[in-house]
Amino acid sequence: MLSLIFTILLLLGAVIAFDVEQPSSISKRAFNHSSYGEYNIYNCDDGSRTVELGDLLSDLESAVRSAIRDSKRKTPSAAFRTFFKTSSSAPFVTKMLTNVLRGMAKTPPRPPESPNGSPTLYCITGPNQFVSLGRSTTTGDLMEIDWYDQCLPDTTALYPSFDPPLPFITLCELFWSQRLPAYPPERNCIGVSKYTNWYRENGNSLVNFRLWVLLEELMHYYLYTETQNRIEEQAEVYNINDCVMLPANMAKLNAVSYVYYVANLYGKCQAFPKPPDGRELLEVDGSDDVAGNGFGGGTSGLVPGFNATNVTIAS
Repeated sequence: MLSLIFTILLLLGAVIAFDVEQPSSISKRAFNHSSYGEYNIYNCDDGSRTVELGDLLSDLESAVRSAIRDSKRKTPSAAFRTFFKTSSSAPFVTKMLTNVLRGMAKTPPRPPESPNGSPTLYCITGPNQFVSLGRSTTTGDLMEIDWYDQCLPDTTALYPSFDPPLPFITLCELFWSQRLPAYPPERNCIGVSKYTNWYRENGNSLVNFRLWVLLEELMHYYLYTETQNRIEEQAEVYNINDCVMLPANMAKLNAVSYVYYVANLYGKCQAFPKPPDGRELLEVDGSDDVAGNGFGGGTSGLVPGFNATNVTIAS
């Protein structure tokens, strides 16, 4: 029997592993299902949450459509050059964003959660809702993996990248926290230090919003299904300055690079680090706040104490 390893990337780098023998055993019972375009919304039976997810997907559609237009420019914009470097990456970036725009099905149908194979936003509100069967790699005991437990204590969203891929993006209760607003304010941007030519902080203030957490998880799904590169084989860089430093071949495979790109366009941001010219950076001024650590402890762009987790299954 095929055995798989779940590696759960948690805040502060903790790792939990399971040897999964029956990845098809996902949910214990059927819940309510609705949809927005091709996207599925499952187990979000609080009416206001279903409506908000529809609104988020609608606004995400508008933001991504603008980014697609930008990615098709003959001369790359400053935002595109900052996060994807070269126009040679444009066809791939455009394709990935188009997948998000259309809610393209990249996995087989899995009724009742995903009758069309398109991504399913699966709300987890309690135990025994999203469950798979696996064997502990430490004890060898067969056990149920309840993804509600993986939401605790600080996770807002996660993408369990089963092998082969499945369409589930799970939204934890903390996704709905008031500390994680739905939308950014107008012209929400980050300044660039004139001393270092870096962004002045690590990216939190730009992406700490449900809109962008949703985009990040969708990008993980589409990058995984497009390339078959599991989470640990992707770039997985979160700090905005680290994203800027990625070479083109890695940047286009990094989910958060797409989030920063779209968020900068959405905010009509004008400040971007200048392309490197081979000179050494000037010494950092003491008054200049330049964060050096990946936000969320190297996991995802969320308010302190939260974590957007990506769950990887490696063969």
